[in-house]
Amino acid sequence: MVHYLDSLDYQDKILRKISPILLILLPMCDIIIMGDKLGNKMGDNSQLNNTQSKIFSEIRNNPNITKPQIAQLVGVGKTTVDNAIAVLKQKGYIKRSGSNKTGFWEILNAGE
Repeated sequence: MVHYLDSLDYQDKILRKISPILLILLPMCDIIIMGDKLGNKMGDNSQLNNTQSKIFSEIRNNPNITKPQIAQLVGVGKTTVDNAIAVLKQKGYIKRSGSNKTGFWEILNAGE
């Protein structure tokens, strides 16, 4: 009888003989490895990219600026501005105070 190493049945039989605990640990290892790979794709969260830095600079220069004005000044689309502002909020650089229409941007972290 020939057994192939890549056969799932063969691997399952070997793992069952080794240890029942190993069968429990292997799926956890796969999840951790997948999470690590996903984390690597997300990049470094400590710094802003070029577009985010430009948008932060525009908001710092004019706390009453609107998203359409930012998009025009920076030369990007509305979705890019929305995404960058979400990142700036999540990282604690800015906060929106007041209403959407009459509110303003508060600088929470000068990026230093």
